[in-house]
Amino acid sequence: MVAQIVNNNSAFLTPISDKLPPQNIEAEEAILGGILLDPEAIDRIISILEPSDFSLRQHQTIYHACVAIHSQDKSVNLMTVTTYLADKGLLESVGGQLKLAQLVDRTVSAVNIDQYTNLILEKRLRRQLIEYGNNVINSSFTIDPDEGVGGLLEKMESSFFEIASRFRRGNFVRSSTAKFQAISRELERIEDN
Repeated sequence: MVAQIVNNNSAFLTPISDKLPPQNIEAEEAILGGILLDPEAIDRIISILEPSDFSLRQHQTIYHACVAIHSQDKSVNLMTVTTYLADKGLLESVGGQLKLAQLVDRTVSAVNIDQYTNLILEKRLRRQLIEYGNNVINSSFTIDPDEGVGGLLEKMESSFFEIASRFRRGNFVRSSTAKFQAISRELERIEDN
């Protein structure tokens, strides 16, 4: 009987580890290429986009270099980024000069950098929600006896609202905000019960 219950419930606990996390490599490359082409492009996204929003470590490193150069009030372009990465011993880890040149060659302009930024942030949000869901599942199996289910709910709710607030930050406010508000209301309703 117990085996039958376990087998019946295992269908909704399907592993997702064989799926790639949400990402848009082309949009990431377009953003980086746009920044390397147009020194003013970074001004439009620097307050919104963080290095960790990029899905690939190489792209995170390149964007971090762009932000660091910009914070020194220097022009962000192919030469300054290449030099910065070389000086830090990071140029080869991002694919070398060839990778940076390819980013520039594949990019026509930085005109759509705002739209590409929204695409990247949406993918990042989805990755965070997947991580959040996995944390809920894993934490539900090993609830701290001192905190109990109530403590777990508080912790998970706090994590969820942190993700939601990042989603609403800056220019990245979309119609999906209504979905988050509905989920938030549902969480409050569950907590009240």
